[in-house]
Amino acid sequence: MTALLSDSTNVENSGYTLSEREVGQALLDVFTGAPGRVIVAMFASNVHRIQQVLDARGLLSPARSP
Repeated sequence: MTALLSDSTNVENSGYTLSEREVGQALLDVFTGAPGRVIVAMFASNVHRIQQVLDARGLLSPARSP
């Protein structure tokens, strides 16, 4: 079987993107500094990013229900 998998998001921009570890820390920083609710939007296909958001929320308020 031959498969071609590609991602063209921001292909026009030179350079590189942050690692997932850096993104996770940035999410935690935003959540920590937010005075109230945080609304998050993302590509539905990025399951790992969804998990990072849930992990950051859990670190800040583990006793609260979603």
